[in-house]
Amino acid sequence: MTLTLTPPGPFSLAASIRFLEGFTPARYAGGGQPVLRLAFPLDGRWTPVGARVRQDAAGVVHAQVHSPGTPPDRDGVRAQLRRILPLDVDGSGFAEVGERDSVVGGLQRRFPGRACPVTFWSVADLLVECQHSGCFHPEGP
Repeated sequence: MTLTLTPPGPFSLAASIRFLEGFTPARYAGGGQPVLRLAFPLDGRWTPVGARVRQDAAGVVHAQVHSPGTPPDRDGVRAQLRRILPLDVDGSGFAEVGERDSVVGGLQRRFPGRACPVTFWSVADLLVECQHSGCFHPEGP
């Protein structure tokens, strides 16, 4: 299945890939390819989903989605990919902020893309990463 996602405002998949490649504790070398490969359990079902995500010259994001067995819920996969990337946040006013504020504008030019980083695939994944990185302690602070 192929999904097409239109970003609401500026978005750079290349910037998202760079963020993931440099994110401690999950740092990895992606090889500099303009394709993001994801594997995640579909929210609410735990169906494994794989996706190859790319962005065309017009800024539209395309995802080739694969899942073993029964095809996954198209709307569920679309919603989860929009949240992960994050394309569910309207960034259409972000450029205007940089025009009004020279500091923000300088940062936008230095780090093109979007103000929001890629998010975790699921709440469970977030909790596991927090536990491993030491930001979450079951006993409290």
